Amino acid sequence: MRLNGYRRACGQRNGGLREIALVQADAVSGVSFDAGTGMVSEVRLVDGGAWAVYRFKEDEAAYAERAVVGAAGALVTHVLSFTLECMSPDAARAVGELVMGAPNGLLAILVTNNGDRFLVGYSERFGLQYPLRLKTAAGESGRRITDVSTEVITLESIDTEKACACAIPPFHKERRDLSLVCL
Repeated sequence: MRLNGYRRACGQRNGGLREIALVQADAVSGVSFDAGTGMVSEVRLVDGGAWAVYRFKEDEAAYAERAVVGAAGALVTHVLSFTLECMSPDAARAVGELVMGAPNGLLAILVTNNGDRFLVGYSERFGLQYPLRLKTAAGESGRRITDVSTEVITLESIDTEKACACAIPPFHKERRDLSLVCL
């Protein structure tokens, strides 16, 4: 059996995310797709809407899609998780700013360590109806002095489509390095 449309790509296939851009779903006024490639070409924001761009070190952020087909059709669970290096007041503020300040969910543009980009929390079929939402924010102080104190954030969305590939250029404006929260 052939997988139509699949070509094995040459190049890197490293895991992990190096950058996550988040925006409140309420701040999005529309999404455009390139007719030729089917990729997201633009995410339009309302006046005052802004992306918060976060960079991560290796092994601090991951994205997973889990597709299940049942009697009602396909369901795709999108899971975005990232680690803040310290359980601290600064980490608590970052969590509040990221998630508690977005009661109607978040959209994310993910940049993998290979440079691939995906829009998560939006689908052509449902639009902004199923954005990413906080699933867990788990802080751990550790028990021993050698244990690392961390805060792991997990955002989740359930939809019927896989993440949309993006042709949006890199963000060059506001950057926040969440790995430096404890410095």
